[in-house]
Amino acid sequence: MQVKIPYGKDQINVTITETYEILNPNKVEIKERNKIIENALKNPIGQKSIKEFIEESESLLIIVNDATKPTPTKRILEYLYPFIINHPDVRFLVATGNHRAPNIDEYGFIFGKLYDIFKKQIFVHDARNRNNMKYLGKTKSGTKVSINKWFLILEILLSLVVLNLIILLGILEGGKHLFQVLLAMKQLK
Repeated sequence: MQVKIPYGKDQINVTITETYEILNPNKVEIKERNKIIENALKNPIGQKSIKEFIEESESLLIIVNDATKPTPTKRILEYLYPFIINHPDVRFLVATGNHRAPNIDEYGFIFGKLYDIFKKQIFVHDARNRNNMKYLGKTKSGTKVSINKWFLILEILLSLVVLNLIILLGILEGGKHLFQVLLAMKQLK
């Protein structure tokens, strides 16, 4: 049997010769995405609203996924725009891990129409560039730890991440996301 499987922006044909069963997910109620984002940011569980969080900060670092993750970053940023446009010190850090920096199309995918407004405030984590890192010391097991310098410079961190379960690796990607920005290449290997 021939099956088309999504792969990046395209689809690939796969031939299946073994016995198989097609499993379909349960149907779920589809809600309006923008309302879900707005409600979550206005009414976070046990925390201040995002507006209060941002207004109380003197400097703000917003971490975003690179274009390899399906995070609705541009939708979230459109909601945050009224709160961050006049912020005295807002910066964005693209969490690339050991991926390359985004190209112009990928910046559009990540930031949408806000890219042109904030492009001078957007930085890309480069785990290979030692100048972007600050050495902190060693772990108990002797592993040297260096983190991205932006974590030490800016006061408030706002991470817009997609939480994916990576079953093969046995990790929750939300935590991995911070390591993609924090660590130098040696720790990512």
